[in-house]
Order: sequence, then structure tokens, then C-alpha cells
Amino acid sequence: MSVQWRTRTRTAFRFWEQILRSWDEVPECAGQYAHLITHLKRFETRSTETFKHVIERGADPVYILHVLIRTCDESRVSSSSTFPQVFSQDRSGSLANLRDFHLITESDLQTIETAAPALLRTGQSFDQVGLERLRTRFEAMPEPPDLDGYVGEKTSLWTSFTLETPPASRLNGRPGEHWFNTGMVLLSRHLVQTGSPRGSRYTSIALLLNSFCPATYDPSPLRGELVRQRISYIQDQVAPYCEHFERWFTEWKRFLQHHPIPFNPWQS
Repeated sequence: MSVQWRTRTRTAFRFWEQILRSWDEVPECAGQYAHLITHLKRFETRSTETFKHVIERGADPVYILHVLIRTCDESRVSSSSTFPQVFSQDRSGSLANLRDFHLITESDLQTIETAAPALLRTGQSFDQVGLERLRTRFEAMPEPPDLDGYVGEKTSLWTSFTLETPPASRLNGRPGEHWFNTGMVLLSRHLVQTGSPRGSRYTSIALLLNSFCPATYDPSPLRGELVRQRISYIQDQVAPYCEHFERWFTEWKRFLQHHPIPFNPWQS
């Protein structure tokens, strides 16, 4: 077992190191991940015993590092004071129902533009921004071909989307605090699934964050009971974000098993 947990841990750290290096090489990132890459190497040596404990109980080291990198990177979340949130988009219909989609010709667009001022004068609602975007799209289209006996007209396929805005998040708390606490929730949910005992679970989370976030927790290290209290306080507010995070990771893991880039870290 000792060889197995060491191999899995080492593989997970090498996997994330390569992922971060690939992100860091993107021109628009301009070395933004260099510090995190160096930090991850230090974290690996400081967290050996904690990883041994949780991995021997079934935890996934790739997922643990994913949570820490995404929610507990001090340099990235230090300016955020809000709860992590996710926007959900529900289309107004289904692909099976063609009535949800509309072909709008340039003549239709001109008719809509002509009627818009009258609608506004009568106090009716009108999507002015959507109309302007549609006009911009039409102007970007090439002209129809000029053929004898054929009169062409620009046409666009149109449908509408409903964007559900999550409730406004509170701005109380020091910058980054809600992201760190959300990371605790995600780790707790994962360790619950792997069967870690409750008391041991909270202690393991405290040790992981103390090592991964030294600038935040060195002055006042986390303890298991404090982790339990913070999870209890925030878990309901961030449940949609956590569910989205977990679904995304599951889909990403499935993708990597078929397209191992840079490699499949779960392959034995």
C-alpha cells in the first residue's frame, strides 16, 4: 500500500505540474502560474503524511489538487470577497422542437426596427440590445450571390436563452475567505464519498490548507473543529457551485481517459 499511495501522489503532482506549465506558456498568461508551479513543489514535500492518510482511505490526489489549485490559490483569490457562484443557462425549448428557432430575414429585421419605437412609446418591453446584436450580425454577413433570375436575402437563425442569475452573494469576510471555505466544502464532500471518518476528515482538510495556504494560515493555523464550523456555515450557499465543480471534474476525467493530454493520471 505504501508504494501505491506514493506512486499515486507523485503521479498527481507531476500531472498538475505539466498542466500548469502548459497554462503558463499561453501568451496571454505571461507567466502567471510560475509562482504556483514553484509553490506546488514545496507543498508536495510539506503534505506527504496528509496525502498518505487520505489516499489510503480512497481519496483521489488528482481531485484534491484540483480543488486546492482552483479555490485556494492565495495569489488568485486574494482579491475576491464573494461566494463562488455558477450561472446556469436553460434554453427556452429543446432541439427537438423547431418552433423554438426562427429564421429572420433582413426584411423581417427592418420591420422589427421600424416597430421598435412604437413599442417603447406604448410602454411595452423590448430587447433593444438583442436587436442591435442582430443588426451587427446581419452587417457582418456577406451579400447574397448575384445570379440571373435569383433574388437573395440575408437570413439568420434565431433563438432565445434564459439566463438564471444566482442570488447576490454577501461581501462580508476578508478577501479570499469564502473561496478557501468553499475548498473545504469540496474536500469534505470528496472525503465523505471515500468513507473517511468525520473527525479525521476535518483534521486532514485543516492540514492540507495549512500547508497549501501558508500566507493565510501560518499566523493562525486551522484546526479540525474550525474547519467543521466553516463548512457548516457556507455549504448551503455554495452547493450549486460545488455540484457544478464535481460534474465538470467527472466529465474532464472521462475526457482524459480517451484523450490523455498530457497523460492519464488514473491509468495504472
